[in-house]
Amino acid sequence: EGNSFIYEMSAKDFSDHFTDNNGKPQVMTNHSVFLYPDVNKLPKIPPKATYNTFSRYRKLHDYITNHKGKFSPVDAIHAMSLVAAHTIDKDEGATYPIPCRTFWRLLYDLDDLTLQVRFYLRDGKKDPKTGDPTLIFTKPYEFKLNVKK
Repeated sequence: EGNSFIYEMSAKDFSDHFTDNNGKPQVMTNHSVFLYPDVNKLPKIPPKATYNTFSRYRKLHDYITNHKGKFSPVDAIHAMSLVAAHTIDKDEGATYPIPCRTFWRLLYDLDDLTLQVRFYLRDGKKDPKTGDPTLIFTKPYEFKLNVKK
């Protein structure tokens, strides 16, 4: 139906927060949406901080906003590739910079009752703009839920 909401609980006072989608796709990364409801007021992030939660949120928001028509599985895979972890990051709370990689990528088809998964194998060539490696994944593995009627 396209209806969704985001439920979050405040770490400060344990209050509940619901964000309705109002008929539009929603984005979630690793920060509370209720604390940053306006994408135009997200904190400024250095361009090389590709794995930062606000950077990833903006990339997904911009992709969804500029997309024309209905989203396809190929569109979903592309969106995930825009925000895949493939960097050495010191912003995630580690004492020293650590390699961050997306280990798997899942695509659910709720109509067809399928799940497609690809697993990270190794780093590929470095991106000349960011210095981050590309990611090499397995071929897709697909699973189907068989429902007896």
